[in-house]
Amino acid sequence: MNLFIIGLVTYAAFFDLMYFKIPNKSIIAILILGLTQATLNITETHNLIPVPLFQTLLGFAVGLFICIPFYALGMFGAGDAKLLASLGIIIGYPNIIHLIAITLVFSGIICVLRLACSGELLSFIKRWIQSFWYGVYIRPSQLSVAASGMPMGGAILLATTYYYLYI
Repeated sequence: MNLFIIGLVTYAAFFDLMYFKIPNKSIIAILILGLTQATLNITETHNLIPVPLFQTLLGFAVGLFICIPFYALGMFGAGDAKLLASLGIIIGYPNIIHLIAITLVFSGIICVLRLACSGELLSFIKRWIQSFWYGVYIRPSQLSVAASGMPMGGAILLATTYYYLYI
């Protein structure tokens, strides 16, 4: 992967942080770049990480297959699912599963930090303990940080950067 992909994911992450929406033009650009890169790998152009065309298409399909249930459960937004699936076309089949798992870890860390910075971490823990103890989910108040959604673009950016630097 090159810095252009990291730049596109960075653009999508900042756009997501500002507007709670990931732009489709960045997703389409990643898809086009990934298909171009996979096609050039077939014609003996050597990139840093060559991924065969079948693995890129399988990475996209598996990324969508994994992310759609997360979207249906309300854990991901549609843009988050599309962005992760489009990254599957860049890194290929077995690696997209790792990227999604790393994204989930980073989003959990960001959520805990967000709750801690807002001073709501202890009340969040108490509420979950009470929910577990009584067997009934206790919803957070409407004004709570826990009730609001979190843009996943930052977690996807951190996971993508981590993936390419360390894996």
